[in-house]
Amino acid sequence: MNLGTGAKILIVDDEPAIGEVLSASLRDEGFVVETAGDGRSGLNAIEAFKPDIVLLDIWMPGELDGLDVLRESKAKATAAQFIIMSGHGTIETAVKAVKLGAWDFVEKPLSMDRIIILIQNILSFRSEQRDKNLLLNKLRKSIALIGEGPAMRNLKQMISRVAPASSWVLVTGENGTGKELVAQNIHYLSPRAGRPFVEVNCAAIPNELIESASRSPNRIRRFC
Repeated sequence: MNLGTGAKILIVDDEPAIGEVLSASLRDEGFVVETAGDGRSGLNAIEAFKPDIVLLDIWMPGELDGLDVLRESKAKATAAQFIIMSGHGTIETAVKAVKLGAWDFVEKPLSMDRIIILIQNILSFRSEQRDKNLLLNKLRKSIALIGEGPAMRNLKQMISRVAPASSWVLVTGENGTGKELVAQNIHYLSPRAGRPFVEVNCAAIPNELIESASRSPNRIRRFC
């Protein structure tokens, strides 16, 4: 069964036999594969090839080991996800790799089934993230605030300042002035944009229940 759908995978390992076996297996699954034999050439390949996933060995000869490659790649905001490989792995090394941004850590001898499962998980995650971002961008366009006057510019600036914060925000104004639209903009521009936006009509809720409703984990926006 072809699983790759053209996704690009880079293998960085100083053992040619491992690179050859992994390359052949992954190409059979439909992936586009390139290899590198040391840390420096691996970094160069990451920049030029722009892989979706990097299978990266920890212990390699030369000036850069796998953790160095991972650290430098993450510092450059490389989009690739990294699966770390090692035949001499320790818990400490695995924890360090994950803290540096690796997706997972696998020990040699490698299980091809496990490698394929990890790759599938990464690609599924990336697909879900793309779908979520497309939906959020569509939502943001549908609730865009129209107007370029001084008052509207000031309102947009205020929204951009408060949206990243985790503080409560009180939106006031006369009926029909767009308080709900402002709240939606704050929500969908915030780090919580992937969570539900729940509207609550406070006038329809007994006073004693409003406070408990406001503590919902869904970050309810209240319109009173």
